Amino acid sequence: PGSVMLVPEAGFCFRGVRNKWTEAGGKVFVNICSHPRIDPVCGANLVPASEEHLDLWGLGNMRVPVLVGPVRGMKDGEGRDATAVDVLFHPAVVQRALQGGKTVTKEHYRDYLIQIATKNI
Repeated sequence: PGSVMLVPEAGFCFRGVRNKWTEAGGKVFVNICSHPRIDPVCGANLVPASEEHLDLWGLGNMRVPVLVGPVRGMKDGEGRDATAVDVLFHPAVVQRALQGGKTVTKEHYRDYLIQIATKNI
């Protein structure tokens, strides 16, 4: 009955601007990460998607569990204030965002994960 500290595995990062973080110049770095304790992607029936399904069909019409870590202050490459946040997904999804599937490109996975992360931070 306590909280568990997850140490995510790095995936990829994207930069954006959020007006609500004006104290940090609005610049935010979103780290797309993975951890095996995040539930796998599943269909509407809540049954986890097979590896084959992910490779052949991607994430369309799937439920993609996500966990957003705490927002933290940081300095960007130029020494200016910025904000960072980790967004965690199941490793199978982040792996495909880095390498792609059999018939689905890595860009498909990246676009989905960026869209989900943006909606949840």
